[in-house]
Amino acid sequence: MLKWNHGLQHLAVASAIALSFSTTAFATTDCGQVTATNAEHIENGLAEKCNYFSVCSTGDGEVIGYTWTSSSTETTLYTDGSGAGYKDQPEQCKVIDPNSCEALEETLASLKEKGLAEDCGSYSICSTGDGETLGYSWLAKYSKAKVYVGGDDLGYSEDPRNCAIVEAVDIAITSQSDTSNIIDGQTFNVTANINNIGTIDSTEITTINAYVALIDGCSETDCAPSGNIEILEATSDTLKCDSDSYSVSCSSDPLAAGENVQLVITARATHVGPVALNIWTSTEDDTNNDNNSAFLNLDVSELSEEVTYIEPAMNVVSKSDMPNTENAAFTSDGALYVAQAAYGGSIYRISRDANGDYTASSFITGPDNCRFTGMTSSGITLYASCQTSTPETYLMKIELIDDMLEVISKKLDIDHGLANGMAVGPDGSIYISDSDRVASSVFKVEIVNPDTFEIEVSPWLGTEYTSDFPNGVQIEGNTMYLAERTKIHKIEITNDGPGKIEDFYTPSGNILIDDFTVTPQHLAVSVIDYFVAIMGGSGSTGHTVILDKTDGSNVLQEIAANQTYQPSSVVYDSEGVFGPNALFVTDYFLGGLYIIEADQVVYAQ
Repeated sequence: MLKWNHGLQHLAVASAIALSFSTTAFATTDCGQVTATNAEHIENGLAEKCNYFSVCSTGDGEVIGYTWTSSSTETTLYTDGSGAGYKDQPEQCKVIDPNSCEALEETLASLKEKGLAEDCGSYSICSTGDGETLGYSWLAKYSKAKVYVGGDDLGYSEDPRNCAIVEAVDIAITSQSDTSNIIDGQTFNVTANINNIGTIDSTEITTINAYVALIDGCSETDCAPSGNIEILEATSDTLKCDSDSYSVSCSSDPLAAGENVQLVITARATHVGPVALNIWTSTEDDTNNDNNSAFLNLDVSELSEEVTYIEPAMNVVSKSDMPNTENAAFTSDGALYVAQAAYGGSIYRISRDANGDYTASSFITGPDNCRFTGMTSSGITLYASCQTSTPETYLMKIELIDDMLEVISKKLDIDHGLANGMAVGPDGSIYISDSDRVASSVFKVEIVNPDTFEIEVSPWLGTEYTSDFPNGVQIEGNTMYLAERTKIHKIEITNDGPGKIEDFYTPSGNILIDDFTVTPQHLAVSVIDYFVAIMGGSGSTGHTVILDKTDGSNVLQEIAANQTYQPSSVVYDSEGVFGPNALFVTDYFLGGLYIIEADQVVYAQ
């Protein structure tokens, strides 16, 4: 059943003076909304399948759902009558304001060159007009942002509507804090700019007021206290101001067209939590009141640490000493183990001497017809998949207790091709990816009897949820991260099997994701050139990509090594045995072991 709603758009204009444009300058298009299942949207041409199992709108290409839920999940799309569907209302459906400004979407670096963006804060890039964050310095060369080119030739994150020639007084205010991360006890400045962006001079006094607004942090079940700031002073070269701890009151002589006055409010954070500083202006002959307020939402935070990584990755064990390194794992006692994916290969234990030199010692050697294709740990126990040339796969339980090594091996009786990524779930079961996708993309190994290592194996994630080479598996709480060649998925683990599935990271170009690790703040992903990989791994170097764990599209760093390498797995030194927050990277094609050391930076989160 399709539900159709028409959106009627209109504009009311009221003014005490004659304006130099006619109402025909406003373009109104009757845009419709269609609510239907994703399957019905596909049938009617408003949506299409995209990115393996996503469903996207045909107009703006935004993901609206997934193919496996398309028959039942309803979505509302906009349509302009052209036959295409849009997740967000398209520009052609919006009212065109005669004093609107041109929008421009380019890389951050290009916007900086044009004066529409500038460096601000530690790593941020902000619009020059309203000082809003557009992106980050390390993404400047290839990350794009949309800005509006104002009538003052500055960039704005939102349309300042100051581009038309309108015979009017228009007093506008913008505000910006000199820091985006405010720490409890920190003193900071807020700058407010008051400008007559109209085309004629004002004849009236302009007043500017500000006050600290405490934010009610209460929900239906809980309350979080508001943050707080204390106003220390308000200064200006042209304004006459009075202030106390919570408010500011200023006045200005009439502002000529194009004239700007500035107010600087110095404040100190006094309590952790969200707080706002509201600033507004008024002039009796102002014809546009929509731009007279600036609500600056602040978040006062406790001191915390951000982890960044030192480049490049440094080789600590040579490829000749440890070839075909495939997987690595730390046990809870701080020991680092690296598995060799070659027939008759070893699992190595890594140590470091007083001089800081690393040594790889063979900890356990597999049979001649066995290669270790996957490895993970739980407590002081290692689990490794041993694939034979037959082919058969055995799951090995390896424990070192009081210098006594115990190894139990059980055959995995399930139809699969290549047992690869491994991780221990919240119920103690082991989840293993099958890179060949024979019967499932991920199968589950339940340990029925820990003492005798009796196991039960069953398919867990079907092959329809992946398209190519499932590989790395990591689990944090009830969330599984699963890599295939061109994507990392985020999957909810429930008692009944996989729950919600969503895409977390998709690299650009012909990149193969091999494996990754999860840290408190990041996902560190090993990526190599796909064509290099299928030709045997020689040639151009790969990278370890550091992602923001809250936003997989936010690539923070791309780290190469001090020599050519093709990273095949990454492991996180959570206990700081070899270095706080360090990463260790293996290389299946070329061998060896690398370390990426962390650099601690204090910040407020």
